[in-house]
Amino acid sequence: MLAALLNTPTKPEDWLRWSFDDAQDHLAIIQRIRATTGNVTGVTLTNGGSGYTAIPSIVLDSNGSGATFNVSIQGGVIKSLTLMAEGSGYRSEGISIVGGGGNGATATITVNPWTSLPVYPLDPINFQVPTDFLWRHSQTHTEMNGALGLQSIDLSELDLENPNKIQAWIYSNYQEHNNAHSKLGI
Repeated sequence: MLAALLNTPTKPEDWLRWSFDDAQDHLAIIQRIRATTGNVTGVTLTNGGSGYTAIPSIVLDSNGSGATFNVSIQGGVIKSLTLMAEGSGYRSEGISIVGGGGNGATATITVNPWTSLPVYPLDPINFQVPTDFLWRHSQTHTEMNGALGLQSIDLSELDLENPNKIQAWIYSNYQEHNNAHSKLGI
């Protein structure tokens, strides 16, 4: 799909195809950004509690998924809590240690901020009011590049009457998509 964004549209049906491919690629980038943010980056056991006879469950207060921990108990006390998998999509740093027959154990976690990027309607392009598309498209690039720490190119203006400017705009757009793909490993 990425390579299709290099095709410079010359007639209405080309623009329809390009617009669809561009919108789908934006969606793939945004979904990947969401899936790679909100990960748990650290855990600290602050109190080992007492009376634990079995491994307790570690419950995170958010709607992310995939974070896992290794818990070790010695003499009824939690001696270590180790992050095994970071997961993704976590929106808070709440953690509870439940079950296992004991009580009083506490911990803290560190979570990279979860990024919620809006999905602006980009397809089809309304050529009666192309400035609406250009604004939404440019805003999408600004927000996704901001989330990725990448530089943005101003894509808010396009002269649809000038083939050279269209080609330059298409290439600049492609470069930003390519940079996002490289950063995200997609």
